[in-house]
Order: sequence, then structure tokens, then C-alpha cells
Amino acid sequence: MENEELQAKEAESRIYEVGYLLLPYVTEENLAHEAGLIKEAITAAGGSVFSEEEPSSIELAYPMYKVVSNKKTKFETAYFGWIKFDGDPRGVSKLKKAMDLQENVLRFLIIKTVRENTLAKKPKTFVSKPIKAAPKEEVKDPSIPQPEINEAELDKTIDDLVIE
Repeated sequence: MENEELQAKEAESRIYEVGYLLLPYVTEENLAHEAGLIKEAITAAGGSVFSEEEPSSIELAYPMYKVVSNKKTKFETAYFGWIKFDGDPRGVSKLKKAMDLQENVLRFLIIKTVRENTLAKKPKTFVSKPIKAAPKEEVKDPSIPQPEINEAELDKTIDDLVIE
């Protein structure tokens, strides 16, 4: 009976990832604490964390706004981090409500994902040989006299160069 319940729970459990942006007001010393609050919210919603990346400062692609102390504030940088966890689909709505209440979270996103690491690997650096420019054509200066070309000598030189 317990085995069946365990299998049913595993069948219902899914892999999720929460990506979050923390306000740049958070000090470096408090980043781990803020990430810990998010992990606590995950475990309170019935999830179990198995992978994460600590938040690090990034420049945002576009300005984001949040009401802080009853004032609409513009942010151009934030701390980005993510956490992967196993969880019950019913617990995700609890997690969303808990994340909405986090004062220092600028934005967050909860997605269904896979357990494996899906980060793209950095491509190997490709070192190419420099492209040689085509030889420049000589610009003939009209003031410099050019030697006369004898067609008979030219034909003889071409015949000597051609291998039969």
C-alpha cells in the first residue's frame, strides 16, 4: 500500500524551475538570505530543491518598475538567480502566492523543466587564419615610360611555360 502511494506521488511530482530577479538594493551579504527565503517558500509549498545558482548582478535588457515604499521605482540592474526543484503541481500556486509577497523580488518566473542541466555550453573558440587580401593591382603612372611588349617574345614565353 505504501509503495503504491509513493509511486502515485512520484507520478504527480514534476520538475520546476523558478528564475528570479532581486532588487539591487539588497546588499551582497543579504543575497544568500534572500535566496534562502525563496528556498523556504519552495519547501513550504511541498517542493524539494536539488539545484540552484546563487544570485549575481546583471544589467537588465530594459528598465523594470516596482512600487517600493508607495513610490514607483525604476530599476536597470538586478540580481538574477534560479532554483530547480521537485514539486507537486498543486504546490506551485502556493509558491506563486509566497513569491508575490517577497518584498525584495522584482520579478520571478516559474516554469516546468527537466532534471538535467540544460545550460548551453560555451562553444569552443574558433581560431581562423587571417584572410589574405587580394593582391593590389599596380596603378600605372603615366609619367613613367613602360617597356614595349613584343608579341613574338610573349608567345615564346607562354609556349615555354605551357607543359605538354
